[in-house]
Amino acid sequence: EQLQAPIILRESSDNDVPLGSRKVFTCNAIGYPPPTYMWLREWENLTSNFSPLSYFEIPSAKKDDQGSYRCL
Repeated sequence: EQLQAPIILRESSDNDVPLGSRKVFTCNAIGYPPPTYMWLREWENLTSNFSPLSYFEIPSAKKDDQGSYRCL
């Protein structure tokens, strides 16, 4: 198969998370080989390396979890 650069199709748009609640951020991408993801908060890496998981979970939001989240 022919290589295809990854394209992010959709990221989570609702980023408000009340304290103590659970939040799952999602990111859908296409490409070949299948894309891997890196999750960032305020441009700081939240994952040790690229992962095949297209989601990032905050099990119980704390004040330290504040910020903008994005996937690469």
